[in-house]
Amino acid sequence: MTDADLGLIRPTSTRRPSGPPRPRHEHIADARRSFANVERELDAELDPSDGEVPRELHGTLLRNGPGGMALGSEGLQHPFDGDGMVVRFAFENGRVHYTNRFVQTAERLQEQRAERPLFRGFGSNLPGGILRNALRLRFKNTANTSLVVHAGKLLALWEGGVPHALDIHTLRTLGRHDFDGALRNRGASAAFAPELPFSAHPRLDHETGELWNFGTLMGLRPRLLIYGVSAAGALRVERDIVLPRLHFIHDFALTRHYFVFHVAPVAFQMWKALSGVVPPADAIRGEEAPGAFLLVPRDGGPPRRFATSPGFCFHLANAYEDSRGQIVVDAMRAARFPDLKALFDPNAAPDASAASRLTRYVIDPRTDAVLESTLAPSVAELPTIHPKLNGRRHRFVYGIASKLERPAPIYDSVMKVDCDNGSTRVCTFRDDIPSEPIFVPRPGSHEEDDGHLLTVVYRPRQHRSDLVLLDARALAPVATLPLPHHVPPLFHGIWTAR
Repeated sequence: MTDADLGLIRPTSTRRPSGPPRPRHEHIADARRSFANVERELDAELDPSDGEVPRELHGTLLRNGPGGMALGSEGLQHPFDGDGMVVRFAFENGRVHYTNRFVQTAERLQEQRAERPLFRGFGSNLPGGILRNALRLRFKNTANTSLVVHAGKLLALWEGGVPHALDIHTLRTLGRHDFDGALRNRGASAAFAPELPFSAHPRLDHETGELWNFGTLMGLRPRLLIYGVSAAGALRVERDIVLPRLHFIHDFALTRHYFVFHVAPVAFQMWKALSGVVPPADAIRGEEAPGAFLLVPRDGGPPRRFATSPGFCFHLANAYEDSRGQIVVDAMRAARFPDLKALFDPNAAPDASAASRLTRYVIDPRTDAVLESTLAPSVAELPTIHPKLNGRRHRFVYGIASKLERPAPIYDSVMKVDCDNGSTRVCTFRDDIPSEPIFVPRPGSHEEDDGHLLTVVYRPRQHRSDLVLLDARALAPVATLPLPHHVPPLFHGIWTAR
């Protein structure tokens, strides 16, 4: 069975199949179809098939992910490289208006005109082998990973380069946004990295209104750059830290006094990527060595490193400082760095060592001690919390979850973990695939879990997607709204009152 058979080039019928249930392997094939190309950009009113949309929900859910995975006859090798597609759900008076638009990056426009791939990706080489890929060091900015609204601007994010600005109402692409030149690379590495990296996981300081973010810059002296973006939208490089080696850092956390990074023991076999033998994702290998947290003081003091057990954290739910001055970090931890190709392959065998679980680290800066405990036994990812509690003490963490025996990337449940008492509640969608749940607080409520969770659920058997609203306290469905087409399992999203 080829990728074309699985719909990775063109999606097939969205009608419900008839007849008896299909064998498990066919369901897995259907799961691969979740990353089929989205062929249309639409505007539509959504009507619930079950339940009612609460009238108190007033605002906009925005999500981002890979909507374009093939061009002409060529399919990409990894969802990390799919063209970014933003979906918008505008809630008003119990009604929901849906819009989807591709981020029209310069790279996407060039490839659309050429009708073939022109750029290497983080997980995909160009067709044509080594001769076509060797020393091609400028990679496609897919603008497909996350979103942020700050200083009146909606930005589509990709951690290897600059954001793209979008019209918040129409999702029309306005162009690259380098913060008036602040993200132009003027160092020795500018020849192969003309733009400074701006990660897909910024954090807002609710007390100051500043947005904080980071980027890791490859070179003879790898660097960790920490950016501050004022409430008015002006960016500055707050810290420029030389690293002893290049690290794979996807996320970070923010507390009152620290920037918090998890640095995993990984090795970059850069010669393989530079020579074009493999894409960068295949040149990263985990090492059997302790991990560490890097705490960077916000007041400008020297970074401090705290050793942990071996492991890798893609995503950090939150971090805060407790009454004893300890830093509490809740993260999704796997025992080792995962195979990035297998991460999105439903045919990959379950790998217990690469399965992530919600884990709490308590770091004591006075003694250098780090205590580590598992908060929930479920295999889980994409953690989220009440947005107003970023950098402050939280009780509840939400995420997607599954059982260990399920092959990746079939997370079939939305999970709620009470970090105070260790209890876990799960809403299961059986063979369907939910995306990162976004918490929307109930207006006027001061209870941390009083609100709704919004998730886009892909239905493999029907090759379609639904927007599902859950009551966050009970983790029970409130409403289901079918979409006019399928939407790939999207990476990250946000809720905005605009």
